[in-house]
Amino acid sequence: MTMNKIELATEQLLAIYRQASQELLLKAVEASARNAKGSAAYYRSLWAQVEDKIRILDMAVGSYSKQVIPLAYSYGVNEAVKGLLHLGLRAKGYDAFQKLHESSIKILVENLNDNLIEANHLMGRRVKDEWRRAQLEAITRKQATGETWKQTQKSFTEQVAEKGLGSFKDSMGRVWQIDRYAEMVSRSVTREATNSGLMAQLTSLGYDLVQMSSHSSPCPICAPLEGRVYSISGESKDYPKLDKAFGEYANIHPYCKHVLLPYVPELDENVKQTKELSNRPFDIDPRTKNKINVYNAKQTAARWQRATEKQWWQYKQRLGDVPSLKKFAEMKKADNEQYKQLQARYKSAGTYQKQAASAKEV
Repeated sequence: MTMNKIELATEQLLAIYRQASQELLLKAVEASARNAKGSAAYYRSLWAQVEDKIRILDMAVGSYSKQVIPLAYSYGVNEAVKGLLHLGLRAKGYDAFQKLHESSIKILVENLNDNLIEANHLMGRRVKDEWRRAQLEAITRKQATGETWKQTQKSFTEQVAEKGLGSFKDSMGRVWQIDRYAEMVSRSVTREATNSGLMAQLTSLGYDLVQMSSHSSPCPICAPLEGRVYSISGESKDYPKLDKAFGEYANIHPYCKHVLLPYVPELDENVKQTKELSNRPFDIDPRTKNKINVYNAKQTAARWQRATEKQWWQYKQRLGDVPSLKKFAEMKKADNEQYKQLQARYKSAGTYQKQAASAKEV
């Protein structure tokens, strides 16, 4: 039930981000329609509306972090207790170490807020810069090709739909769309909260070892790490330190679904085998060919879905009247006559624009 609440809250947050991205695109189209005719006061008003969107995102992040991080953390605490009880061991719950947990939750909330709110404002500044740059390019193209203002507006709209509006660069130079970044951070930090709660509870109860779950089709990063037993403190001579597996968010990587479970060697009937597995080389991928194929198929499907969403936006901006994203994806997958007709319309509309521009319509 707790995880369902967390997932629902996360989807609600991401819906707000996706809506903001779409509205920013619409504002860009509105701005392009004004072109040189827009007054300075008009553009100041438009920018104020963008800043309002940023404030809405900031408020949504604050509300989300206060609600979800404590839930995720307490879920981890409860999983630690349940795991120990399952092993036949007695364990105290959340209340016994409440002050310790409250301090950790506060830090996690602050980290989530700092990450996403900083990204919101970086995106806001980039939106303004992108508008200026794209508008200048569109006006320059009009002067060079003789496009009408209507054609110039359409070119600008397609340009921002193609490149995306509302993106920014992170500290490593990677370019993110704000909604994708929000999904990565929110899911990563909630998993970090769960793992942190579990580890804090186990440590406070005097347990140092955890075992990472094993999945049917792990990614190449997780495959050499899963199934092993780790030492939270790193003081064990028999098992590797958990830092060997965990990255920035007290997890293997963003979007990772692996979980930790309490491990007590004395209760493991296959302790020798587990110890050997835990100490095998970290640079060897243990997956079978079938597991690799299953993983690759899932990744191919995910890339297809992202490409289809981007394509749908491009079609929507050029043609206006297109089916819903779900229907569009179904048509594309079936490669039916409806999809082929839509492709022809899209191509024809682009050809018309080029011909009109070359004819130097005014």
